[in-house]
Amino acid sequence: MLSIHDPLLIFTDLDGTLLNSHTFEWQPAAPWLTRLHESGVPVILCSSKTAAEM
Repeated sequence: MLSIHDPLLIFTDLDGTLLNSHTFEWQPAAPWLTRLHESGVPVILCSSKTAAEM
């Protein structure tokens, strides 16, 4: 099983995945985003949105 210390990249969509699909809130993901950031794990956004929309 992978641990947070293994080499890792996280790819995620936005709407309905990282963000709430109705409110677009990201705060519920904040604890994991913080943990990943502190562990040096890149989170890569994959979206059909333009850079300006993100």
